Amino acid sequence: ASVYRALFMGSVIPLNDHRLSGDAIIEHIAGALPPGAEASLMGMQNIKGTGLDFVYRWLSIDLVSGILSELEHSSGAQRAALLNQLLLHDNYGALDAQLALDGLQSRKLSDPHAGALPYDAVIDRLQAELRDNGPHGDRVDSLAERARTFIGNTFDFVDSILRRISAARIMKRLVQGELANADAAKEMRALVARAKTHI
Repeated sequence: ASVYRALFMGSVIPLNDHRLSGDAIIEHIAGALPPGAEASLMGMQNIKGTGLDFVYRWLSIDLVSGILSELEHSSGAQRAALLNQLLLHDNYGALDAQLALDGLQSRKLSDPHAGALPYDAVIDRLQAELRDNGPHGDRVDSLAERARTFIGNTFDFVDSILRRISAARIMKRLVQGELANADAAKEMRALVARAKTHI
């Protein structure tokens, strides 16, 4: 029994930093596997912050993969619309941004109408995303974010009230049509991530 326990415990990979991004989790998973291997994940849990960002990464990867697949079978105005979707997508991480960049650079070379389409604008945006995400998919906190974290850690109850007020304002703007669903989701994700830093 002790041997089985040792084998099991050796397969458990705890991630103790609650500030990890979804990209960083994916990198930890990939780093635990030999190249080309497949694995099933068990026991993943976390409903706030890090866990949500991990889910958002896969949702974004799915969206980007779908758009790249549609690009292969599109023409004219439809292709321009798909490129604009990639340009306006507001939830890139390191993995999906690299996936989109590789796909578009390859597609651009084989597209005889590339000069009339916004390939370069999307590629520039993706390269900027990859620079901003920093190494290991961890975004660099701004001075304001570091200050807010310090204040939040010192006066968590105050920040909790501020988050609740902010969430109510976001919902009000959404209901009144002042905020698009995607923008509301982005702002709510930021609030949830902020709450996670105080746990």
